[in-house]
Amino acid sequence: MKTKTKLEKGLEFEEKIYDWLLREKNISCKKNPLKKQPLGENAQGIEIKNDQRFHQTGNLFISTNKIYGHKTIGWGIYKDDNSWLYIIGDDNNFWIFTCKQLQNFQKENKVFTKVVKHEKGSEVGFLLPISKANKIAPCYSINQLTLQL
Repeated sequence: MKTKTKLEKGLEFEEKIYDWLLREKNISCKKNPLKKQPLGENAQGIEIKNDQRFHQTGNLFISTNKIYGHKTIGWGIYKDDNSWLYIIGDDNNFWIFTCKQLQNFQKENKVFTKVVKHEKGSEVGFLLPISKANKIAPCYSINQLTLQL
């Protein structure tokens, strides 16, 4: 049996979120197949991140920048596109933040910055403890409406 790649898991998570948004909030998301600026992942401005490790670490990884060689670009909550909502979680639980909420949290709190290396560069972000995430935004379940961890 083939093991799913991180990208495949991420795309499946996006689909589950799109299905949940339609079912629970009556929001139909149209994907942006070209992923060109200024339009982000979808026309609604929702950035969706799959974090498969938060149960183990107790933190959400909030993406802020990508580094390619000597070039750094805004990413995640600082992406230069139409993103205004940031949904992050796994196949069971997720949070819905505004990008502005997370930007303000980063500016107003001492956060732990983390760099994750990839084949094509590195991703920079900060760790948001689940306990703090629950104070900023509700935690949802893909299968139920609201769940507090």
